Amino acid sequence: MDKVVRGYVHVGDAVSPRDNEKLVNKLAELEGVSIVVVATRNPYDMNDLPPVATYLCSYENTPYYMNAAAGVLLGKVIPEGKLPVSISDTYPLGWSGHQDYVNN
Repeated sequence: MDKVVRGYVHVGDAVSPRDNEKLVNKLAELEGVSIVVVATRNPYDMNDLPPVATYLCSYENTPYYMNAAAGVLLGKVIPEGKLPVSISDTYPLGWSGHQDYVNN
């Protein structure tokens, strides 16, 4: 199975949430592809995108945080963070996918 990783940074009008939604939807149409979305600035981006199996929030796009995200994607780092905000009813303040990550 191939994996597609999509980093997401919304800066002004350079890339709209609608453009990212279209891209993720197109990628989801591919058979045998697992999609991973990495939010490099804010976790609310998840609300603008269609559901994906793996969504990683790094909260920063500096080299330190990008290296940490790469470590998670490569299986060298286990994500242990908790949401500092509520994104939705499904992902409330303090939610962590750590347990799901370890079990899958």
